[in-house]
Amino acid sequence: MKKLFLLSFVFCATIIYAQEVRLPELPKNRTHYTDYNIKESGYWTTITANVTTTLRFNHKNMQNIGADWINGYRFNEFLRVGIGLGLRYYINNDHVRSSDVAWTFPIFADIRGNIISQQDRGAVPYWSVDLGGEVRGGIYFSPTIGYRFGTQRGSFLVGISYTLQQSDTWKKSDECYSGVSIKLGYEF
Repeated sequence: MKKLFLLSFVFCATIIYAQEVRLPELPKNRTHYTDYNIKESGYWTTITANVTTTLRFNHKNMQNIGADWINGYRFNEFLRVGIGLGLRYYINNDHVRSSDVAWTFPIFADIRGNIISQQDRGAVPYWSVDLGGEVRGGIYFSPTIGYRFGTQRGSFLVGISYTLQQSDTWKKSDECYSGVSIKLGYEF
C-alpha cells in the first residue's frame, strides 16, 4: 500500500510540474481605445424638428413645420460650429406668399454652446445662432435659447427660437417675416 501511495504521489507531482503556466501577452499592435462620450472636442451632429408661426397680428399668419440636420466641430462644451441643412413645409402659405411653393430648403451656418458647464449637471441652458439662406426663399436667421437634457455628448434639446426669413409676398418681393419657433432635437 505504501508503494501504491508513493507511486501515485510521484505521478501527480510529475503531472503538476510538467504543465507550464503561461500568462497572456499584450498584443504587439495594440490600438488605443477612445471614449468619445467624455471627449471635450471633436465631431458632433444635431437633428431637430421645429414648428414656426409668423408674428403678424393684423394679417393672416403663416406657419411651417420643418427639420434640420447640423454637422460640425466641437471645440469645447461652450463652442460648437457647424453647417446645417433643413427642410420646411409652409402651411397657409397661399394667403401670404405669392408663389405656390410650399417647400423650402434652408442651408445655414450654426454656432452654439452651453451657457454653463454640463460636467456635473443633467440639464443646462444652451444658445444657438443659425444664419444662411433658403432655396426657394431668401435669407434665414434663427437665434435659439433652450435647455439640454442628458450628457455632454448625448443630449435632448428643447428650445424656443426667433426666426427671421425672407419671402416674396402678394404685396412686395423679398419681404421679411418674423416668427417664433419651438425646436425639439437630439445632439450627439
